Amino acid sequence: MVDGIAIDGRAVESAIVDVASAEVLPRLGVLGDDEIEEKSPGDLVTVADAACERALAERLRSLVDLPVLGEEAAAEDPSLLGLVATAEAVWVIDPIDGTSNFAAGSPDFAVMVSLVQHGRTTHGWMHLPVAGSMLHAELGAGTWRDGAAVDARPPRPDAVGLLKRGYLPAAVRDRLGTGPALLRDAVHGIGSCPFDYDAVVRGTAAFVLYWRTLPWDHTAPALYAAESGLRVARPGGDPYEPGDGRSGLLVAHPSRWGQIDAAFGSLR
Repeated sequence: MVDGIAIDGRAVESAIVDVASAEVLPRLGVLGDDEIEEKSPGDLVTVADAACERALAERLRSLVDLPVLGEEAAAEDPSLLGLVATAEAVWVIDPIDGTSNFAAGSPDFAVMVSLVQHGRTTHGWMHLPVAGSMLHAELGAGTWRDGAAVDARPPRPDAVGLLKRGYLPAAVRDRLGTGPALLRDAVHGIGSCPFDYDAVVRGTAAFVLYWRTLPWDHTAPALYAAESGLRVARPGGDPYEPGDGRSGLLVAHPSRWGQIDAAFGSLR
């Protein structure tokens, strides 16, 4: 129990797995052109996203009746974003994280749920349906991958960073080519937050740096990373608060976070 709300974690996991199995996996690799749309340039949504979000919201409310912030509902009504900062508690759903991957038939996508209470993420679940894997974190209690406790590892000597360039300010993007090597040599990553965060936890990636930090994309994986022992903070060191509307999020092992933040600061 965190902040007075009792959560049956196994029931939440079952809801996520059941909905993913019913609404997402059967559509992998068989979507028609009329089942994929662009919400904005390069930002896809599919019939599976919508179906998964509807079904998952219903299942979660049946467990604990709270407001729900879903990515697709927020696309229709952006005012819902305010729930993360103002609601006493809110379920947050990303029905398919990595929709572009999913639409292309790739297995690199996830279904994510988090519980945010009084502006803090207290629980997070990330299900990788094709692998059948579940990543879970609880504030102050730890992090698990398929039921086994997880601790972050320092980055391997050959690990490079993951840098999401698309939403960076144009001036920063323009300086990357002549910037510090650890940023210049960074790669884009898989394109689904749980995979990228978990690569840093495993030490196979040196860091991940995002600029756009919408709550459905980051509440669950940020808690997972922080509870595993990584440092998760805004560039400059301010804490990550999912409802503050700010940009930028750097995730790295504590032994490297300051070095990477200083390198990024030199471009800003």
